[in-house]
Amino acid sequence: MIERIVEPVALATQVASLQDNEESLAFFANAKANLMAQESCIGDLRSLTEQARVYFPAGGLTLDESGIAQARLIAALAQDCNGVEIIVEGHSDPSGDPAVNLRLSQKRAEQVIQRLGATGLDISNFRAEGLGSARPSNVTGSESDAYYDRRVEFVVIQTNTTTKTNRFKTTPSEWASSTCVKELENAISNAQIFYSPRSVAAKPEDMDMAMDFASKASSCPNARLRVIGHHTDDLRAGENPGTGRLRAKALMAMLVAQGIDSTQIIIAAPSRAMETVSQSGSRLDFDVIID
Repeated sequence: MIERIVEPVALATQVASLQDNEESLAFFANAKANLMAQESCIGDLRSLTEQARVYFPAGGLTLDESGIAQARLIAALAQDCNGVEIIVEGHSDPSGDPAVNLRLSQKRAEQVIQRLGATGLDISNFRAEGLGSARPSNVTGSESDAYYDRRVEFVVIQTNTTTKTNRFKTTPSEWASSTCVKELENAISNAQIFYSPRSVAAKPEDMDMAMDFASKASSCPNARLRVIGHHTDDLRAGENPGTGRLRAKALMAMLVAQGIDSTQIIIAAPSRAMETVSQSGSRLDFDVIID
């Protein structure tokens, strides 16, 4: 057998030559930027999945609405994350026949995915997996232990897929820029969305309001909507700047899932809490950016 030996000096020369090439430098810079953005997206997605739970009644497949709202956020954000698969894990409480519980847990996971697909979200990277009662929740709360066991959870798996495009686009209208900017500024004046501690899910009526703002921004060639996620510094709430950023990203993901062009939205999150006695820090604000 003949081994191919590469001289270290020759190899170093080749690498140096490659990196001196302007096109190669641009390639490496773009690759690094894309990787950082991808890691941020996956990190935000994992933050959501760690908190999300969908609970079920004993022996049933009826989803609780607050849980499915969290699942929609995950699906919306996942559409903008390249190279991820979402495992939807179904669980049951330990009562009854283990074989029946295993089938029930699988159906619960499938039910969540079907519900997401029915709302128009991309579920091609979601996979159901029933685990029966093998993994108790170990959660202690106001409900029984069995209640917390009857659940669906989400796990993010990184794959080798690298390309995903936004399937939704909006077409700007022919409004005069001065008119549409003024209308957008008037619409968002004093508009805010408030959240429960650590929550990142907006209420349906707040989503409708944000969708109206984003639609106006999409119709205005010279303006973009900025979504500013805030957090509270109240230690009891357990929030940090990442909470505010995640609120902004979650709202943006939901808007994009409903057809808004992601380039029309800018997200921001202050590093320090901005709240007063009369104004909670757990909120979203809106602003208009003129290009």
